[in-house]
Amino acid sequence: MRYPSEKKNCNRINKGMTDFSDFIEDLELVDPELSGGKYIWKKGDRHTTAARLDKILFSEEWEANFRNIRQHILHRVTSDHSPIMLQCGAWENANFIGKSDYVLVAKLKALKEKLKEWSKTTQGNLGTQKQNVLKQLAELEKIQENRTLRPEEITSKAALISVFEDIEEIAWRQRSRAV
Repeated sequence: MRYPSEKKNCNRINKGMTDFSDFIEDLELVDPELSGGKYIWKKGDRHTTAARLDKILFSEEWEANFRNIRQHILHRVTSDHSPIMLQCGAWENANFIGKSDYVLVAKLKALKEKLKEWSKTTQGNLGTQKQNVLKQLAELEKIQENRTLRPEEITSKAALISVFEDIEEIAWRQRSRAV
């Protein structure tokens, strides 16, 4: 959670909220407004405990390529979590006329082309992302040779290691599908 308003009966910002907000800002991510309610997770008969635990984050570049991006809470059935749907202008920008199955296939092809374009950018290119993360980790290592890292630098280093591991996992998953 980033703000007290994202947790029921919470009225102060804690260190975790600040660190998470800093992480989002450092990576220049967008945290769009949530429509359809305030909380994703609810517990208890009267929902005495509730919070917005889940988020969809995306790059500013993604926001520039797609219009009217919104997160919307969907109805929950059996879980204590409500699913989130990301709505964006990808479908509206691709206008096709014909039978519904043709329109769906055509829109999926158009979306595929948009995603291919995006994957060539810095944010979409795993190799470039990996190099950026390794560069930032090397800078922190250099600092650590001269002095002890400050708490925010330690947090940043841990986040970078996590991002690196995620990139590696995605890369291996993609390689396994290529065979």
